[in-house]
Amino acid sequence: GWAPLEVQFSGECDFTVNNWSWDFGDGGVGSGQNVTHEYTAPGTYDVTMNVTYGTESKSRTTYKYITVLADTMTASETKAVGGEEVEVTIYARNTIPVLKFSIPIEYSGSLALTFDSSSRAGCRTEYFDGDYYADNDAINRELTVVVRNTSTSTPDLDPGYGPILKLYFSPPATIPAGRSTTIYLDGYATRYPQFTGGQYVITVPTVSGRVFSFVCGDVNTDTFVNLVDILYLIDNLYGQPPGPVPNPPESGDVNGDSFLNLIDILYLIDFLYGKPPGPNPIC
Repeated sequence: GWAPLEVQFSGECDFTVNNWSWDFGDGGVGSGQNVTHEYTAPGTYDVTMNVTYGTESKSRTTYKYITVLADTMTASETKAVGGEEVEVTIYARNTIPVLKFSIPIEYSGSLALTFDSSSRAGCRTEYFDGDYYADNDAINRELTVVVRNTSTSTPDLDPGYGPILKLYFSPPATIPAGRSTTIYLDGYATRYPQFTGGQYVITVPTVSGRVFSFVCGDVNTDTFVNLVDILYLIDNLYGQPPGPVPNPPESGDVNGDSFLNLIDILYLIDFLYGKPPGPNPIC
């Protein structure tokens, strides 16, 4: 089950038991014939039951008895530049060994994208022996990529986190600022985001990605960088109530330090009105 996972345990013994004690494998312990324990961290756990009867004691351990899931599939966010291929990376967090990933993708929005190809190069799944397109519908902008390991000579993918697939899209040659397309992974029709491993086939939570366009410093998306953008940033950061957020927020980080603050306002002022002009925005 998914974290947090509450499990009820019940012990049985042929002897008249004086004391029951439990080790749940995650550092938690309990006492009593019937106990409840909540697992909060993902992983696979051994569970041990100990009993005492008279002056004797016995214990029983069931190995890999509880599996707590926290598996996810996530798409990256990427800036698009007109005429240049865009790479979107799909990441997976798996708490069980996986031999197959089913990755449904929908890509729709104001930024028109054409799907080109996919690759496992440099991914955790690079050693897998195959992948194929279960769907590839360019009209409805839907595709499902199945990444699988069918060879008995290579192991399933160990639990962990990292990239499992790279997708490549072509945007238009010219892209107006403020356009974006969401990369949905939550499934469509009969296609679901699933991990397959051993006796498990689980449908996992997903986090959508995005491909977006902007001009660095053009926080109001009018395609120009000027005084209006400075005033827009001031209103967003210091207005009462705060003004609208730059679209996208990255467009306002003109000094490239991953923060949106007064330094960005001063940077734009220096760029536009400095004598000589300050450095170009570097979002």
